[in-house]
Amino acid sequence: MEETMGAPKRITRETILQSAFTLLCKEGYEALNARSLARKMGCSTQPIYAAFGRMDALKKSLKELAEEKYIKSTRRELESGKYNAYKSYGVGFVRFAREEKQLFRYLYMRGRRGEKLIEDVNLPQILEALQSEYGYDEQRARKFHEDMSVYSYGLAMLVNTGFSMFSDEEISECLQRQFMALTGVYGIPPKWKGTERGKRNENQRE
Repeated sequence: MEETMGAPKRITRETILQSAFTLLCKEGYEALNARSLARKMGCSTQPIYAAFGRMDALKKSLKELAEEKYIKSTRRELESGKYNAYKSYGVGFVRFAREEKQLFRYLYMRGRRGEKLIEDVNLPQILEALQSEYGYDEQRARKFHEDMSVYSYGLAMLVNTGFSMFSDEEISECLQRQFMALTGVYGIPPKWKGTERGKRNENQRE
């Protein structure tokens, strides 16, 4: 009796994208190319190019997936209610660097020849939190956060590379110390003035 072969399995755009994302999470950006992806999927490179045209289009979609995962990660930190919103974004950023090493490197540590300088996808919400929780105006909030970001990025890279292994509590304490140091540059948060916290801050400077 003659055997009939089943129809070849159709490889969809979504299947390719999810396979590429898995490869990115496990092995990193440098390991991602059409041949390595085809090998992981057990197919030729033809379905990949048929679905995306060029690898650049696939990588653009991967960036969007990586940003979505980062946003979900920081949202979980916010929803935990452990810290206020501004601090939650900072702790969430560093935790993401520690827990999603390859995605963090893809978003924040890879070379960017010909690309625009990356900006945190949470930036509008971060600046809003800094203004609403501390009372800084928009211009001062932006400058404050730019300086805070330099420290946060450094801390995130230390934990991402394994150079330093900070616990959540240590991450929180590090960010808090830097925040307090920056109030010496940008002034006591307007919403602290007249409060016990504001008075303690002023006394520490005398």
